[in-house]
Amino acid sequence: RIERVARLLPEKVPLLPRRDPAIVRRNALVALGNAGDPDDRWVVEAVEEALVHADPLLRAHAVWAARRLGLVDLVSRCTADETHPDVLAELAGDVEPRRRSDGHEAT
Repeated sequence: RIERVARLLPEKVPLLPRRDPAIVRRNALVALGNAGDPDDRWVVEAVEEALVHADPLLRAHAVWAARRLGLVDLVSRCTADETHPDVLAELAGDVEPRRRSDGHEAT
């Protein structure tokens, strides 16, 4: 699912490194956190998939994206057994919820 987001981005976008797919996936999570619709099942599934990914870089960014989208229950459910320091730091950090176009927080 995250790969699908990455493929939607233009090939020459400078945020897309050519050799490391983890960075592309990370950038896709940032895009979802900034512009994704928390009511879209596809967005929720993509973030959930990243929350349990083997790569802690992706898990940490998925935590940020999920919290930004107001998907707090999803974060709690998927990270209960988390031990990686980077992910734990993201869980402990503050994230400002994104505002929807109607001015309300994403919840």
